[in-house]
Amino acid sequence: MKKLFTTILLLSAITFSGQAQSYKTAIGFKGAFPGFGALSVKHFFSPPNAFEINLGAGYNSFWVQAFYMRNHDLGSEGLEWYWGLGGDAGSWGNSYYHNRYYGKKHDYKGGGFLGADAVVGLEYTFNEIPINLAVDFGPTLRILPYTAVYFGGSFAIRFAIK
Repeated sequence: MKKLFTTILLLSAITFSGQAQSYKTAIGFKGAFPGFGALSVKHFFSPPNAFEINLGAGYNSFWVQAFYMRNHDLGSEGLEWYWGLGGDAGSWGNSYYHNRYYGKKHDYKGGGFLGADAVVGLEYTFNEIPINLAVDFGPTLRILPYTAVYFGGSFAIRFAIK
């Protein structure tokens, strides 16, 4: 009984700590909803730990978003799920209206913003071609220039470098 319990425990630890990421760095495009697209780079510094940075621009705006991420194998070769925590910052140069407190509009005449982000998602890396696809969603806590919580999602297509 003791050997069976030890074997099950070891197999469970191996199963849930899979570090089977199939690339070192992936570079490409990440489109967000709501929002605009971004240049996206994801780099594994030690499996399953990764760092992702997204640089984007929109109508009179520029932003950067960075995440610490952890990937986990789903048992199918190339398919993984991940979670991440990070932040975003940016600026805009045109008026931005934020409808806060049910109809009371605030007009921000340009400036900067800052937020905290969380994400959970799925990614698949093809074995035959160096393409990585990812889809994720999560909340953003806007800290400046106002306080609000948003939910959004994104889709990424990136070139995977082994």
